[in-house]
Amino acid sequence: MRKVLILLALGVVVGYWWGWTDAQVNQEDVVTRMVNRAGGKTRSSVKANTDQTMDSLEQH
Repeated sequence: MRKVLILLALGVVVGYWWGWTDAQVNQEDVVTRMVNRAGGKTRSSVKANTDQTMDSLEQH
């Protein structure tokens, strides 16, 4: 049981250190970067701008 707690504590320390250094290097958080990377080149063709759509519908 003690080994499990030590490994868990070590994982928390390493994860915190890794996140801290990542935050110092990058402006955007890791979730935003992963979403942008997952979208790739097709992201702009499938994004929905609801405000712009409603404004164009109200004008007609």
